[in-house]
Amino acid sequence: MILSDLGTQFTANIFKQITSMAGIALHHTTSRNPKANGQSERINTSLKTNILSLTDHKFDFGFAIVVYKSFYNSIKHSSHDFTPDIVHFGRNLSLIFDTITSPIEAPLLTEEEYTNTLLSSL
Repeated sequence: MILSDLGTQFTANIFKQITSMAGIALHHTTSRNPKANGQSERINTSLKTNILSLTDHKFDFGFAIVVYKSFYNSIKHSSHDFTPDIVHFGRNLSLIFDTITSPIEAPLLTEEEYTNTLLSSL
């Protein structure tokens, strides 16, 4: 399921066709009501604040985005205790700083363990 605002990128026919073909339910929030999609609005605010703080310290904007993405994707989500990397790829990806020091290898879950753990946390 995708919950989005009424932006043209989410109401375009091509987007509707792609979500329909992929079997994704598409729902829209009411117009001019950012609270309706509060979780997304919070991450957008957090993203903006963190990237701007990096650019305030003379970081290159593109590099600031890479740093933030790396950190965000390695933090466990409070509702299911998985990182976005685990949810999307089934493993933690290397951080940008792992090129300096060797990464810490965490034990990988089997597909069954991953699915059971994810489902039990819902």
